[in-house]
Amino acid sequence: MFKSLYNWVLHKKIEEISDETVNEFSISPFAKEFLERRHITSYEKIKTVLQPEYGNFKEIYDIDRAVDTINRHIESGSTILIYGDYDADGITSTVLLYSALLDKTDNVHFFIPNRVDHGYGPNYDFFEQEVIGNVDLIITVDNGVTAVREFELLKDHGVDAIIIDHHEFSETLPDAIIIHPNHPSGNYSDPYLAGVGITYKVVEALGLLKSNLIGLAAIGTVADMVPMFGENKRIVIDGLKELNQNLPLGLRAVMNLNEKNDSIDTETIGFFFGPRLNSTGRISDASIGVELLLTDDTSYANMLAAEIEELNNTRKEMVETTLLEAKDQINTDNKVQIIYGKDWHPGILGIVASRIVEENGVPAILLTHDEGVYKGSSRSIEGVDLLSLIRSVDSTQVAHGHAAAFGITVPEADIEIFKEKATLYVNEHLLKVKPTRHVDLELSPTFNEEHLNEIYKLGPFGQEFPAPVFMEERKPIDEIRQIGKDKAHLKFKLKNTPMDYIGFNFGYVADEVSTDDHVSVIGKVNVNEFNGNRKLQMIIEDVKMDELRVIDMRAKADQNFNLIKPTDIFLIQEGKEKLGSNYFHYGEQIPFIASTLVLRDLPIDLQAFEHTLREIKVGKIIAILNEKEELFFQGIPKEHTVRDAYNLITEAKNGAIDLKVHAQRFSKKLNISMHSLEKVMNILIDLKRVKLQNGVVFYNPEITEDILVSESKVYTDMQKKLASESKLKMSSRPELKKYLEDLITSQNN
Repeated sequence: MFKSLYNWVLHKKIEEISDETVNEFSISPFAKEFLERRHITSYEKIKTVLQPEYGNFKEIYDIDRAVDTINRHIESGSTILIYGDYDADGITSTVLLYSALLDKTDNVHFFIPNRVDHGYGPNYDFFEQEVIGNVDLIITVDNGVTAVREFELLKDHGVDAIIIDHHEFSETLPDAIIIHPNHPSGNYSDPYLAGVGITYKVVEALGLLKSNLIGLAAIGTVADMVPMFGENKRIVIDGLKELNQNLPLGLRAVMNLNEKNDSIDTETIGFFFGPRLNSTGRISDASIGVELLLTDDTSYANMLAAEIEELNNTRKEMVETTLLEAKDQINTDNKVQIIYGKDWHPGILGIVASRIVEENGVPAILLTHDEGVYKGSSRSIEGVDLLSLIRSVDSTQVAHGHAAAFGITVPEADIEIFKEKATLYVNEHLLKVKPTRHVDLELSPTFNEEHLNEIYKLGPFGQEFPAPVFMEERKPIDEIRQIGKDKAHLKFKLKNTPMDYIGFNFGYVADEVSTDDHVSVIGKVNVNEFNGNRKLQMIIEDVKMDELRVIDMRAKADQNFNLIKPTDIFLIQEGKEKLGSNYFHYGEQIPFIASTLVLRDLPIDLQAFEHTLREIKVGKIIAILNEKEELFFQGIPKEHTVRDAYNLITEAKNGAIDLKVHAQRFSKKLNISMHSLEKVMNILIDLKRVKLQNGVVFYNPEITEDILVSESKVYTDMQKKLASESKLKMSSRPELKKYLEDLITSQNN
């Protein structure tokens, strides 16, 4: 077996969409099936998917107060500071509000805190030293709802403050005007807006909307992974149209630098623009990202694009280095990985935590040392509220975030006890550790591009409304190979399917499976166009194999000993030396479940081999079946040849033959090879019909009855070994695999 990374759950229909709704929204049969499996069947839900609408900004709690306050400060010529955040949502929120207010006043400025110097959100020292006395109105965007002490400082010094945010509230609200889509005193129609989305609503309320701002709102909304329903979806639909018509000069420079000229979609934002904007705030100064989106100077845009590209490449290298170091602390027995280091950059800890979650299937917290404390980021798995679990443990200070991703600070003196207590608590209280991946549809042989287009018309997709995941179940592999740098990726074909399958970072699977093995895969399907040819391809998200895995290393050209671990279970030939407690002779029973079983030697006796295999539970078998002297091509002596040899010895002068002199002539007379002659002599010696002294063979006159060759253990061992070779060495891989499967599964019959 080859275990999946995720627990696959295939969506099942509970209700059907009414005919009236199907007709009103012109839903195709394939799209109908998809929506029904997603349990999106009511008129209201379907409307949020197919005809999402903007909410009424007037319904946002306290937005009238915010508008009045901003307008009053604009009219009086006050100094206004926009205090943003260093991620893509915060950067686009800052640009959106700054460019809107700039149309009304020249006295507006922006500031993006540095992740290392200022930390997340409002910084008390910055407010005290730079804001008080210099700023009349401060507006935080995409941050601020937990900064009670900082806003108390501003109020005490007469600085007006507006908080525009979408993050979770703490128990105490700051003393400021708070514009939040999910305000505890409000009842806005869409409580899931991103920071840039709620900022867009403020600009709308101010009457300062411009066509280009919706594109910025779309970038922040997609990058911050908020639910892709309702108003968020409307923002993204309209924003993508704007971006494809009027892409900001800076983003065009980034695309040109990477020789990209395709249309802008959610994947472009999520996997291209988003990471690059985030890289500025992760390891440098996010103001670079703000300048990139604001500039209308081509030379400056190209310079900023090059700088951001370099930052993004540096970020990638830092992630890989930190990930390698972090892996040394992973304990696979734990249901949460809490890992800390001294010199890791705080800006990439969230990414590393995500990678650890992906590879291990459990939540992860990564922390780095910072002036007497350990600060870090967490990532969880579906269905696990890691934030609540960690809040149940002492000595933690959760700074900001959501149930599945939050920042955390732990005093240096408490780091060990925190790790111990938190790990123990999660181990005791977390029952479900394998993350779930929901599957929408199982692919049929008739699935084509038209069907795919029917589903993708329901997009754009995103958080809470992800792109469709398809499944192929138990299909035989036709071709498989590793591709890319260091052969880290996988490309294969399945029999009787017209699709290609690409698995990024799944290269290791090629060492675990072979042609004709049956595998199940899940992933997203798109269209690959090359040289004018269009073909469906699946981007693999997970793969599993429910049958026994057999890695065939019988041929020396196919041997890859890197696949064998010293802790694997080894089966060796009867009588050979055991090199550890994980070594067993053929015929012995292995008293536990084996993850990997290595058939190191060829067994002498198939019965002993079969006895061991029938008693074992194993997921993978590596077949080497080494044997220095093989009988299959040499053969074993015929019984009449043994008798003829004996007769020649008895008829010889003095009943003896000097093999040192006459061996070749002797073998030629018997019409056998010298190797076969040696075997004949061994059989006769075993039967005590001859004896060998100093190279001279003498017959034994004391035994006169007829020779029964079958009574020779040497002969019967040869027969057994030949049968073993024929079954285990000369069979094809499919034949060997079926034989092994039948042996192992027979114990359950």
